[in-house]
Amino acid sequence: MKVMFLGTSSGAGKSVLTSIVCRHLHRDGVKVTPYKSLNMSRRSYVLPDGREMGVAQALQAWASGIDPDPRMNSILLKPQGAGKVLTLVGGTPWASDSPDRREEMFQMAMRHYHSLREGSEAMVLEGSGSPVELNLMAQDIGNLRTARATGSPVILVGDISRGGVFAGLLGTHALMPKEDQARVKGFIINRFLGDASLLESGIRRLEKETGLPHLGTMPLLDLNLPEEDAGGTGDHLSNEAREPWLRDIDLLTDVAAENLDMDAIMRIMKGC
Repeated sequence: MKVMFLGTSSGAGKSVLTSIVCRHLHRDGVKVTPYKSLNMSRRSYVLPDGREMGVAQALQAWASGIDPDPRMNSILLKPQGAGKVLTLVGGTPWASDSPDRREEMFQMAMRHYHSLREGSEAMVLEGSGSPVELNLMAQDIGNLRTARATGSPVILVGDISRGGVFAGLLGTHALMPKEDQARVKGFIINRFLGDASLLESGIRRLEKETGLPHLGTMPLLDLNLPEEDAGGTGDHLSNEAREPWLRDIDLLTDVAAENLDMDAIMRIMKGC
């Protein structure tokens, strides 16, 4: 069982939906593991041994009922200011003079993925930013290439609170290569505030244009989940936040049960 959430942009809600599905599976007694091959964030979660990983993947691990593991966020890029970026692979600083540095990182990321999958019944993957940045697609290892390498079906997520959600979902799907379009199994509209029936005509048009089903609309909720890019560089989050975060994820999982077609999402995962 596996699925990958891709977004129309950064901040579309991929991390939260990954957490929700992990929590849903954990509640059902399924051994589930979150995974994100590449993440860029100024904030990190620091393990007792000093290794670092994206804070969202730490939350997803807790939602899954397991301890955070840097393999869940294979590559972490931490902006340091003045155009400098600290690269961590498997939680530790990584430097390579190889001309195939990016390829070397990707192969390491796939080794992490397969080692995690060995002990799991389900994998819930998350992309990074937009999967169709035209100037970056050829070298992007965090989105479509990860979906291909892991054989993951994809669910597209769009944030309606920013406006333009239908254009974002339709455009993201249209800009994907045909082989990747075939991986997409449905779309979710995130952070809606108001009467969901107002979206019906747009949803029907989007389903017709893409041939994809609408898997639900998540409402906008006022929660205290961590923002990966908040705070200054080198900002770390600790275990103290675990319980309040999990309360929010439990609330979101309950809300998702009422607003998302979780049965369809589970069928998508089982169809791999």
